[in-house]
Amino acid sequence: MASQDQLIFDIVIVGGGPSAAGLLRGLLLRILANGQKNIRIAVLERGADSRPALCDKSIDGNINCTSNVNLEHESNDRQSHSVESSDQKQYATNQKRQRFGHSHPSTYSLKDWFTAAHYTSKPSNYIIEQGTEIPSSANTFNSQRNSSRNKYGSASPTVLHTTVPQAHLNTRIIDVPTGCGWGGTTNINAGLVMQPLRGDFANWPGRWKGGDVLQPAILEILEALDENGALSRFSMSFSGKNKEKATPNFSSFLEVCSNREVTSSTEGVSGIGQGDKFQEIMTSSTNLPTNEAGEGAAMPSKRVNYFSALVEPLLNKYPELESHVSFLSGVQVERILVGCGCDCALDGDQRAAENGGKSCCKCGNCNSKHAARAWAVECLVSDGESTNNHRVLIRSKQEIILCAGAIGSPSLLLASGIGHEDDLKAAGIKPWCDDLPSHLQGQYFRKLPVGHNLRDQIVLPRMFDTPCQKKATVSCNSIHGSWFYDLSTFFGYAKTEIQLADGVQMDSMAPHFAAAALRRTWHWPFWGREVPYILVSYTYYFLRYVLKVILQYFSFKLWSPLQLASINVCLLNPQSVGKVTIVSQASRENNSGSKKLSGATNDDIDTPVRLGTCRVMIDPGYLSDPRDMDALWKGWKTSNRVKCLWFGGCTEVLPGNYFAVVLDIVASLVSILQLLVPTISSNIRAKEDRPAWFPIYVSEFSNPYYHWCGTCAMGDGAADKDVGEHTSGSAHEGSFVVDEQFCVRGIMGLRVCDASIFPHCVSVPPALTCAALGYEASGFIVDT
Repeated sequence: MASQDQLIFDIVIVGGGPSAAGLLRGLLLRILANGQKNIRIAVLERGADSRPALCDKSIDGNINCTSNVNLEHESNDRQSHSVESSDQKQYATNQKRQRFGHSHPSTYSLKDWFTAAHYTSKPSNYIIEQGTEIPSSANTFNSQRNSSRNKYGSASPTVLHTTVPQAHLNTRIIDVPTGCGWGGTTNINAGLVMQPLRGDFANWPGRWKGGDVLQPAILEILEALDENGALSRFSMSFSGKNKEKATPNFSSFLEVCSNREVTSSTEGVSGIGQGDKFQEIMTSSTNLPTNEAGEGAAMPSKRVNYFSALVEPLLNKYPELESHVSFLSGVQVERILVGCGCDCALDGDQRAAENGGKSCCKCGNCNSKHAARAWAVECLVSDGESTNNHRVLIRSKQEIILCAGAIGSPSLLLASGIGHEDDLKAAGIKPWCDDLPSHLQGQYFRKLPVGHNLRDQIVLPRMFDTPCQKKATVSCNSIHGSWFYDLSTFFGYAKTEIQLADGVQMDSMAPHFAAAALRRTWHWPFWGREVPYILVSYTYYFLRYVLKVILQYFSFKLWSPLQLASINVCLLNPQSVGKVTIVSQASRENNSGSKKLSGATNDDIDTPVRLGTCRVMIDPGYLSDPRDMDALWKGWKTSNRVKCLWFGGCTEVLPGNYFAVVLDIVASLVSILQLLVPTISSNIRAKEDRPAWFPIYVSEFSNPYYHWCGTCAMGDGAADKDVGEHTSGSAHEGSFVVDEQFCVRGIMGLRVCDASIFPHCVSVPPALTCAALGYEASGFIVDT
């Protein structure tokens, strides 16, 4: 490790998503206000661009170059670091690409968000063959960046994970798209910008309880988005009393679906009787010129990711801030290095590096007792074009802050040996503190529930064939707006969103979800053995491609926005929880018998475990708690009233009357068979007022909301002020991962700041909340 190239910064931010954008904006504004000239920040992003956009400068001001990659400090004029072809330059000019904008065509307009998230990348393998340092034949990191390069040389904006088979979704396997490039998930999401509800923070710990502390940061982010032209408001045009606001030659989407006039006195009525106003949408986007929008588009929108909206304008306004920050793309962080250190010098950390990550008990300078401290990250650097990658060590003098998301942050912590010791043992990873002297090991937490408490909301669609929408307003991202309700259930209340959507994305969604119906666990007939997943996966991709070609042949892309619409029932506070784990290659080889290892540790392998040699296992546990099924039924009944009031002119095609009748007949036959043959078991049962067909429909047609959170959950850290008082047997040890200031428990200089720290789901898309958390966190990070 001592031979690796090294860079030194004060603060290292891992990730380029909305939380990183909010955090960096807050840090730079505080540097500007306080006149702190010596702080150097590095922002590391795994990268989705075609050119090597690495730009590094150490704190001494010298340029540090690593082999095969020219590391240049990024100036305000944003000169290119590689020779671009003329067609690439023309494409960038035509698309009005910003400094932090992504070059993939699917990220340009919000109407293509589903394509960007699901069609631009193949699932990650996350297993690199053991034997060489950076194998060229199985380079996972490079495959993530280059798997979907288009003719302009741009890589995918998505790293696509998949879940394990979901038992309560009839073993279906679900896509888990995570964003790449500056902006992270704001490169691939629907662009919704919505303030969280105050009730979302009722059970958050300490200072965050109630949301009062976070509200000023939310307003600050919204104001910045608005001032920088990155906030668009979408309002459906009405006739009647609102004719003066109506778009010429267009009538309301609701008027078409309901086949009646909508006035200002009725637009907010949901039919529920609670009087909640219809929530129109805001997006992180800017309006396109009319000639780029396409015929019939009422609200054409160009995506603006959060780095372009929050960071770029600040750097343009205050060029002097450029010297404080280096943006490093094409950098995949593989593990965090933790050792015993103090604040007087970095020489103890250097000795730890030369000793394979082990560290001494006392500082060589001040002779003081060392505390656990995260002091560096080891990264795999790509040049963006080939498999010519190398490793570099990036050291932090103050803080390492993970903003890698609810999947990325726990995966990186686990790969670094930080987590629950049982999970690490199962993964074949040694806990970081095992290398400490025995008398020190008991001082550090060994049961941190990293990767636990994974949560995601669930969406249940109802599809309708509508009257022709040729003169109706068209959404910018398929979503027209929502009603939010707290519906009473026997376990409390179910936060429910009733969302109205049109068919703008249906040409991409229909082949995806139709083919995904086959992506589940299958067994060979008459043999009983499970069909290999690779065969199931290839079948899914082939079928999806064929369906998309067929639909294009029949002009489905032109027809679907004019004839289709949906009511989506969204459960916003699910009780089901899941887990993110990783499996190292050593553990896989041990389980398969290909290599004899003693136990499940990594002792017999010369090289340490790195994230690039691990497989990420995601199990959201959808509907594993039966209360979620009851809550969805409450929401479904609510949507019935919305359907009657606003979709009276439409015909329901999914599930529709025929679907319900057929499933009810099947359920009745099964019940008769159970009476005749008691040994027959079935999950098809009616419950109270819930029909028997409903659980079947939910298990086959419900979808994720793609709002994962909770895997590094925050708790009250007051009890952790003196870590030495708590041993590995402490009763409270396994309850949370980070404290109120986002510090990982028991390790100095390491924080997590993204959706993974949410104790519970928030009721809205989390991008704005994440950015606000980062902005607020910048205050106590600078203060400390």
